[in-house]
Amino acid sequence: MRRLVLILPALFLAGSLSALSVGLGGLGSAQFGASEGFDPKFQFGGGGSLMVAFPVLGWLDVRADLDFFGLMSSDAAGGYLYRGYGCSALALGAYASVPFDTLKGIGKLEYGGGLAVAGDFAGTTYTTLYWFYPEVRAEGFLDFRPDFLANTHCILYVPLRWQLRADMSYCFSTGLGLRVAYSFGED
Repeated sequence: MRRLVLILPALFLAGSLSALSVGLGGLGSAQFGASEGFDPKFQFGGGGSLMVAFPVLGWLDVRADLDFFGLMSSDAAGGYLYRGYGCSALALGAYASVPFDTLKGIGKLEYGGGLAVAGDFAGTTYTTLYWFYPEVRAEGFLDFRPDFLANTHCILYVPLRWQLRADMSYCFSTGLGLRVAYSFGED
């Protein structure tokens, strides 16, 4: 029985590894948040990410992301500002997709979405203050698979992130990103 418990996950992973996807992406983002006693403000920034995804079912992937991003300080209106910061994050989530359209001779389109959780490690700009916060993520995406580039995905995505920061009453961010991924194995 013990061997069976070890063999079944190994067979599942061996099948998944043959269809492993890796990707590289970029994101422009806007963050909206407020600290207790202060009005909300916007901060703008951007970053990049590395992605690894494993298919679980034909329509469902488990994905890990390693993100690096930075946000500029907010404006100083009202006599205060929220400092800018740089951050790295590790996220794990599940993402589903469904076929949308086939463009003859051009490629296929799929759309989908997913949910993830992340742990973010941040450092405030021009200081030695470092801190950690968890994050809940949702993402909608459009996946274009061109016929002329086998196993390649061009993914346009819109992330929504709720940052559970101790220093903020609430903090949300969104943006627009582009990710290019390559799938090993059958597409």
